[in-house]
Amino acid sequence: MQQSDTTALNHTYFGIPLTIKTGNGSLAASLHTPLSLDPNGAPRQNNALVVLLHGLAGTRHEHNGIFMRLAAHLATLGFSVLRFDFRGCGESFGTTLDIYPSAQVADTFAVVDFVLKQCRPESDDPLFAHLRATDAVAGLTGCHLLGFSLGGVVAALSAVEKPALFDSLTIWQAPFDLTRELKRIFGPLNFDRIRARGYMQAGLTKLGAELFTELTQLDMHGRLAGYTGDVLVLSGDRDDLVRLDPNHDEWLAALSGAHRQDCIITGADHGFSHYRQEQDAIKRTSQFLIECQAEKSAAGRVPG
Repeated sequence: MQQSDTTALNHTYFGIPLTIKTGNGSLAASLHTPLSLDPNGAPRQNNALVVLLHGLAGTRHEHNGIFMRLAAHLATLGFSVLRFDFRGCGESFGTTLDIYPSAQVADTFAVVDFVLKQCRPESDDPLFAHLRATDAVAGLTGCHLLGFSLGGVVAALSAVEKPALFDSLTIWQAPFDLTRELKRIFGPLNFDRIRARGYMQAGLTKLGAELFTELTQLDMHGRLAGYTGDVLVLSGDRDDLVRLDPNHDEWLAALSGAHRQDCIITGADHGFSHYRQEQDAIKRTSQFLIECQAEKSAAGRVPG
């Protein structure tokens, strides 16, 4: 195999390391790019970007590396996939005190804007040359969001803030009411004491007062009420951290105006620790994204 072929395969399966500069600091990311041809020698069809948002104090690799394997699988199907560390997480700037929804929404918009700009014809960044070539006019032809756990909350907030930017929303095992779930896990929370101290110690992680301030003010029902996009809500029935009941049905109810699909993975814990459940989640998600791209192509829609 030629070196260029080996490099292309590495970019598909392992990703290209990136440092994305924002107005606040630098975010570490990995971009998985598809091979230009499928195994039959035909051009790839799913020339869209999928952005993966990790959970609370997680990283772009996620539990047991599931985001790496999801990204690699989607790239073999023709998608470009970006996974990145939010501020305060992994290799990005900041500390865990910087973890709160509005900051993570801002990080999401920053990385999406970065990739889409680099894929425009006027860009000359060599790392993105292949992606620019996937379409004669606009490079990538769409963008999809997927969030795991708290990342699912951030994905939902991002999608409703800029619905024209994203072609679909996928929510993996996300808490509909994170404050309720944190109270269940850690016991009663004294928010006045957290604000006075400036943080709450959660295991080895310090969670900042800003996180709890935003959570107490967050009206997910109100924020999601007008959303009409394509949504997949995916949960595990053995998730002890973000329990299936009531979270799964709460997401579906709040997204009643959307084009909803949902899936419950039998035997899956939080993070899909076992191979079979992980593969079920990846397969179901891939099917959903392919369907969304097919519908978009049939409708002849132009990305926002």
